[in-house]
Amino acid sequence: MVLTRDGKVIEQRTIKANGAWQSERFELPDAEAGVHGFQARLERMGAPSGGIISGGGLLREVWNNLPGNDFGGLFDHPGFIAGKPDRSEIVPQAASNDGSENTGVLFRGYVVPPMSGPYQFWISADDRAQLYLSPSADPSAKTKLAEVVDWTEPGVYDKYQSQRSATVVLERGRPYFLEVVHKQSGGSAHVAVGWTLPDQRNERPIPGSFLAPYGKPPPSAVVNDHDAEASLANNQADVSVTVNDDPLKVLIVDHSARWESRFLVDLFEHDKRVQVVRRYQSIRQPRGEKELLPATQQELDGYDIVVLGDLAPGQIGTEDQQRLERFVSRRGGFVAAIAGPRGMPSSYALGGIANLLPVRIVAGGGSPTATVQLTPVGVDHPITSVLDDTALNQKLWPALPPLQWLARGVLAKPGAEVLLATQDERATPVVVTCRYGAGRVLWVGTTDTWRWRDRLGDRIHRAFWLQAVRWGLGMRLRGKDERLQAALDRALIAPRERAELRVRARHQDGTPATGVVHAEVVRLDAEGKVVDKSVQRIDLSPVGDADALWQAGLEGLSEGRWRVTFHSGDSALATLTEVRDLVVRDRQSQEGIELGADPVNLGRLAAAGGFRADSLDQAVPLVKDLADRLVPKVNSRRTTHSLWDNYFALMVVLGLLAGEWVWRKRVGLP
Repeated sequence: MVLTRDGKVIEQRTIKANGAWQSERFELPDAEAGVHGFQARLERMGAPSGGIISGGGLLREVWNNLPGNDFGGLFDHPGFIAGKPDRSEIVPQAASNDGSENTGVLFRGYVVPPMSGPYQFWISADDRAQLYLSPSADPSAKTKLAEVVDWTEPGVYDKYQSQRSATVVLERGRPYFLEVVHKQSGGSAHVAVGWTLPDQRNERPIPGSFLAPYGKPPPSAVVNDHDAEASLANNQADVSVTVNDDPLKVLIVDHSARWESRFLVDLFEHDKRVQVVRRYQSIRQPRGEKELLPATQQELDGYDIVVLGDLAPGQIGTEDQQRLERFVSRRGGFVAAIAGPRGMPSSYALGGIANLLPVRIVAGGGSPTATVQLTPVGVDHPITSVLDDTALNQKLWPALPPLQWLARGVLAKPGAEVLLATQDERATPVVVTCRYGAGRVLWVGTTDTWRWRDRLGDRIHRAFWLQAVRWGLGMRLRGKDERLQAALDRALIAPRERAELRVRARHQDGTPATGVVHAEVVRLDAEGKVVDKSVQRIDLSPVGDADALWQAGLEGLSEGRWRVTFHSGDSALATLTEVRDLVVRDRQSQEGIELGADPVNLGRLAAAGGFRADSLDQAVPLVKDLADRLVPKVNSRRTTHSLWDNYFALMVVLGLLAGEWVWRKRVGLP
């Protein structure tokens, strides 16, 4: 197992598989503030760590006097068909730039990956070029990965979408046939092929140490075919970790140290960078300390999270409630309110807390035992997605230990999102979220989420609250100077997703900054250097009814690492900047990662269609059952047709009546 951080190997361990799930624990020193990419990768023992040492490079064959940039002129050339180039040579890497014009060029050879995992290939050329790769050393199995549809400047690999290949999974030490077709009319005649390795490093062009020219026996594969894996996609896992250099401040306010409050304190105190302040009414009152919330707005705004417990009427006054409301709406803080039988929320039908809560009171009292279930919104919400498998996650919540108390007399406000509700006809909201001004609010309508630890340990309970905190702090404003603070709601997004930017810019006296607040977005390469021509500017718009806030959306970024630098157009704040890093990466598909059978879902799928699913050892009974089902059956059906159901019958009847009338007239009958 190889563990890397930002492409650099931190530690390697030898692990012997035992056929069951195994876990490895790594303890790492503190990293610098920012977004760090960690990767755990499995490498099979016995494969070489490097590439081919001698004989590296690719075979380059050239055909002259071919004007234009159409590939047809090369493919139809008699010398190309006969395999007789005008000249040939070995290039030391996957690149060439000899300045020849009106030529057709063919590069051929083998590429030997230095590590197993997903690769992405890139190509740059003038004028046109196509890149082919085979899943083995066999040239006949090659397929086109990427192409340059028109010319690019040297070193430019992202001018066209077609220059980037789809992800291909390669195995370390195994040779793969590689071919590049290049057509040049006039210009610099450059061509280069690069790749992105599984550890996210870019090598452009591919070094010759991982290449071997065509025409010689391909490098022998060091891994036996009989021992080959069914899929290499599950040999690697990536995760992005955001490290903040400023501490997180949490204020927990409750009547007493309930189980829920105690578990939350324990959760926060596990992180040394979190400062937790606890204020319990039952402890402070005997001491003569009446205030639960800070006495000033500035002191309250120094916290990032406020957890409100079960506080009776009068324990939070009108002014305290107003400060708390401003803490969320103007400061952008996060409030988590936990219900209880003493007064939350029954004692706060009006006032600042009532405005904050995503639920409104319709009746008082709690309820007996109740189980919960996910709502359609909660299925994909980051707070309640505690299991990666969506189907299993939906089954999980109703199977958790029942809640012994919850606030029944509440309804979700318009615009609020209900994530968990009771599994009955009333569907009482249990977990509800909303955005309020610049901040966010979480409502937990029970005192018993700690019961989810029963028989399961702290996994579900801990994951729920950790994800709730991450969601609540998604737009946490922070910075080196109080005059300019910035927030980026997510540090990792997919190429088609949108990230939200938010900035607070104000003077020392609290007045909003003047001028336009903007962000400069640049792409970084593997070494952390700015990629040429990747700089773009985004102007942020003021947020109404908020305290000197500006916001904007960021989307349309390609895969890679990006840096966002926030600036204020105010001359007094011109020297202040805030920097946030963002990683854009496609989320790894679960298809091919978990290769084990899923008999439960397979059985459900079969039953839904009126069929049957079973294991291979039950194949004979299954076939017999199928044969019994295939016995021919006779179904009798009787259909009655009315005489007047068709026009033909009507015409026959009318014809007979007409004939009778004519005959009666002829014989003199009336």
